[in-house]
Amino acid sequence: MSVSSFFETELQNTSSHLELGIALMGNQFSKLCALQSAQQAGLCLEWFEEFDTDFLPRYKPRSLNGEPIQICDAKFYVFRKRRNVIYSRPSMMEIRQGCKYGIELEMTSAPHVSRDDIALALSHNNIQVINVDGSWAEAKKASHHWKLVGDGSITCNVSQPFCNKFELVSPILHSEHGLVTTASVLGRLSRVGVTVNRSMGFHVHVDVSQYLVSDIVKICQQFIKYENVIDSMLPGSRRTGSPESNRYFNSNGQRAKEALDMEEEDVLTALRLCNNTHELADIMNPYINSLTDRRYYKLNLQNLVTGRQSTIEFRQHSATASFEKVEAWVRFVVRFCENSCSSELPTSFVNASQSVDEQFDDLFKSIIRDSVLYSYYKERRHLLSVDDEGDACCHGCVTGRGCSK
Repeated sequence: MSVSSFFETELQNTSSHLELGIALMGNQFSKLCALQSAQQAGLCLEWFEEFDTDFLPRYKPRSLNGEPIQICDAKFYVFRKRRNVIYSRPSMMEIRQGCKYGIELEMTSAPHVSRDDIALALSHNNIQVINVDGSWAEAKKASHHWKLVGDGSITCNVSQPFCNKFELVSPILHSEHGLVTTASVLGRLSRVGVTVNRSMGFHVHVDVSQYLVSDIVKICQQFIKYENVIDSMLPGSRRTGSPESNRYFNSNGQRAKEALDMEEEDVLTALRLCNNTHELADIMNPYINSLTDRRYYKLNLQNLVTGRQSTIEFRQHSATASFEKVEAWVRFVVRFCENSCSSELPTSFVNASQSVDEQFDDLFKSIIRDSVLYSYYKERRHLLSVDDEGDACCHGCVTGRGCSK
């Protein structure tokens, strides 16, 4: 009888609470083959130790053929049925109660799929999605409903030059429940066949109405410090220097250094000396030219300047319809904001010898402090090192430059 047959026979002839012990001799290769046979038969290893017959006086060693044998240099292995072992997927840290945020997802649909069609397809149960016409300012006002808002800044894919261009805008979302609702809405997007590309983005607004100015100062300082690291977590088209960045989400650090004619360490000091959000915004979102809106920065503080909303906006993430990516980024920016407030005043990496990989580890160790989120973005960075968009997705599908999902 083979080892694999023995395991399969034991599984068939015993109850659902099977615990099986077996002594294995031979070289390491033969033991490994036996363990692999157990795994393939549906057993998992509980523990093992050196075999000693003194601890099992009633045990009568026998071969698989039933003949008595002399035990030497053996190990004793105990297995259980795999179905009795519960595996749970590690969870990211929960968003605290009282946290408020909102998301905006830019996307397109085929010409024959209207915004009314999409709103109808996404509305279900207690979730209502409405199509909003009118001015941009009116459409972007906070509401209690998910909204579809027209967006003229988006470029259609080459394959659909007459697409419908819009943003899916959430209401104010609260804590974990906000992500549950978001998952429900995005889960229905597959019914309407939306598409995304490099001309689109995914924005997150974090409510800072309960933050002190000194708290927002720390968020800005930490963002400047870790901006290059955050770049490495996103596709090339969402990093400093890309055509998309220069147009819609400029580098806060680079522009601040240019505007103040300072090095990074001095910019961090200048931020620390700010007394209000207007002074902060002058450094973080400096004037470039009459053609560039001052909200077009990776970290946008202009809502605090105008008083339109008590939020700061993270504008850098690539467009996506994937809940997995939406969830990870929301959790990242929320934890970035909240933990930056409780962190020490940062010092610049400029004069240090740390690599971006080491700075990435430092960001998650010092600020984010979520091992599951760390693993997610570590894998994401690896994918991006292999493929510029991290998805191997339809390169060349929009204006000859590929897409980002």
